[in-house]
Amino acid sequence: MNRGLNINGDGQAPHDNNVPEDKEVTIEVQVVDVNAALAQMANAITMQAGRNTPTQALRIRDFTRMNPPEFHGSKQNEDPQDFIEEIFKIVDIMGVASSVKAELVAYQFKGIAQTWFNQWKASRALDDGPITWEDFKVAFLDHYFPMELREAKMREFLNLKQGGMSVRDYVLRFSKLSKYAPTMMEDPRVKMGQFVSGLGDTVGSEGQAALLHKEMDLSRLMTYVEQVEDS
Repeated sequence: MNRGLNINGDGQAPHDNNVPEDKEVTIEVQVVDVNAALAQMANAITMQAGRNTPTQALRIRDFTRMNPPEFHGSKQNEDPQDFIEEIFKIVDIMGVASSVKAELVAYQFKGIAQTWFNQWKASRALDDGPITWEDFKVAFLDHYFPMELREAKMREFLNLKQGGMSVRDYVLRFSKLSKYAPTMMEDPRVKMGQFVSGLGDTVGSEGQAALLHKEMDLSRLMTYVEQVEDS
């Protein structure tokens, strides 16, 4: 007796009568459902990855929409310190990595500044790694705003006097130059004393008296002496 595989006359293996048809259908449906779920999951992962890894072109588009300043490195009215502070606000709020910040800022370089950046970038050693924001900031300020100029700006701040300026103009000038003396500006009493020392005689005495109030701060003091001048 042949105990091998039993083949029907049509060449097909006989149907296993021991497996219910409804169970076979259930198994097939389950397989289809699993495959569909896996495909959906893979598609979701792909879409999420696309959202989490924006291209450089998209970053530049978002960056330029915020109207970042340009830096040419050859214009008389350009302030390197102002440029680096203003443009950092933009790249920082974008939440990009440190190395991306430097590349985006370099996109705003024009003319001589672009040439400087390309040469500086090419001069870096291979083992220096990606350009971090701090690396870029130090190199940029060392080139366009060296220590000698920074010290000159600090002396200008320390020697600032109201002179023929209105109090409002003096306030604006004081605020602009104060960033060149960051250590002094950390102490509220010191910076208020520096502000009052530059005022003219008329409002200066009023400013000195206002310093005696414990709750006084620089903003209130500035507003107060402006009101004194206008009264």
